[in-house]
Amino acid sequence: MRIGGCQRRRRWGAMGPNVLDFIQEFSKPFYLYQNFMVWTWAPFWYYYMAIVNTVVRLTGGFVVAFFQYGSDLDLYRLMVMEGTADVVREGEVVTVDQTDVVPGDIVRLRPGAANFDMCIVQSKRVLVDESALTGEVHPIAKIPLDPADSHRTYHPKTHKSSTISAGTTILEC
Repeated sequence: MRIGGCQRRRRWGAMGPNVLDFIQEFSKPFYLYQNFMVWTWAPFWYYYMAIVNTVVRLTGGFVVAFFQYGSDLDLYRLMVMEGTADVVREGEVVTVDQTDVVPGDIVRLRPGAANFDMCIVQSKRVLVDESALTGEVHPIAKIPLDPADSHRTYHPKTHKSSTISAGTTILEC
């Protein structure tokens, strides 16, 4: 299955980049409620209460955002996998940044860290170290999807022997 440029752009728009995205703290419903409280108190001459609530809300929001940013940064440093992937596009193998890989791309496997979830369509022998995810000490042999099952929908649980998960290491391919 080969996907074209239009389909790739549509999937990019639907899924976004293959990176960790940060959430804005002040767009949460709690802060919308707090804004409503300030707008309610101000017309009734409760200016001091509105100012105190605003100061508390802003201070709390910035503190929460600061700690959330620190946690997200720590998680990002643990999980970041920079690199490139060899992808079949328009019938040719091209090297792209791993963040530009979209669902449906055909990726040529190479030894090293698997940057994203993949399913094996064609291969001779693939050995994967899944110890980072499962704790299994022995490498796992992976096989391609069975063409006789092409009528079935792919699912990572039922096609476990053909799935390479992000965070694992490809030892042989």
